[in-house]
Amino acid sequence: NDVANEMIENSSANILNMGFMNHSHTNFYYPFGGSDSVRSVGESWKVKFDEVSSGGDVPGMEDFVGSSTIEHNYTLKKIKEKKGDLIAYVDQETIITMSGITFDWESETEVLFSGKMDGKARFNLTKGYLVRDKISFYLKGSGRDLKTDETFSVIINSEISIKNKYKKK
Repeated sequence: NDVANEMIENSSANILNMGFMNHSHTNFYYPFGGSDSVRSVGESWKVKFDEVSSGGDVPGMEDFVGSSTIEHNYTLKKIKEKKGDLIAYVDQETIITMSGITFDWESETEVLFSGKMDGKARFNLTKGYLVRDKISFYLKGSGRDLKTDETFSVIINSEISIKNKYKKK
């Protein structure tokens, strides 16, 4: 089905935005919870976003009306000194749920997505940038065309690895 294939392509192209650096909550200075508060090794914390969308664009879907919950769980595993910089090693787990109706591709489609991401990140505390992030994720979704009652399902299982280099100018 062309609608399902287009949704799969758009969703997988934008899935990273819904996880570690999700589309509407990106904080490049404090990516692990939006705060500069001091964390202790072994400490865990949670950051949760509940959103209601009324006609905005969501990755892979235009004119989405519905709700989503993105819950990030972080654990500071260790802090290590490398080449004079302090590097924080952080484990992360993200749980995503989204449900609503999308009005695109000349149809009205009821959609439901849920998924989980697991990752390990390294953050340079000295210079304030993400050094590395490895994420594996599983996303399952279903949809139903409200005009034809046709249904489809989507499963995305993938891994992403990001590595950044800092150059002082």
